[in-house]
Amino acid sequence: MGQRCSRRAAIEWPAVKRCQLLPPAAGYRFGFFTLPADTAALIEEVPFDEAMAEMETKLPGLAAVMEPDHPGMHRTDTVDFIVITSGEVWLELDDGAEVRLQAGDCVVQNGSRHAWRNKSNAPCQFAHALIGANVPVATPPSATAEQVSSASR
Repeated sequence: MGQRCSRRAAIEWPAVKRCQLLPPAAGYRFGFFTLPADTAALIEEVPFDEAMAEMETKLPGLAAVMEPDHPGMHRTDTVDFIVITSGEVWLELDDGAEVRLQAGDCVVQNGSRHAWRNKSNAPCQFAHALIGANVPVATPPSATAEQVSSASR
């Protein structure tokens, strides 16, 4: 914040630089994400490499953690605090179990392998706070579907 001669406060915004979606250790990111409906028609099939290039442009750093053999599945060195703000989404856990989450539900992911699936006919929006962490490669097993379901209610 700067001060002008008139003694009125002035906010000066530095040039916005696109940063990595995933924060470094001890860093953070906050935002909203909308996952389109599963029924949303694709205009055309896009080759995997082109889709990953577009993802890197729009969500820098996310493509690098995506598993090519299991679309949508990923693990990050972050603790993720997620609140579903509208719609519904299925959280696929490391063991293949899926949990349906609706508006108002919250989830905390501690560096666990997971994927988000919108099986509905409407978009799902969630707020996320991502905290950078040094998550060990050999993490304990992910939460079970029953643990996630009971914690979100």
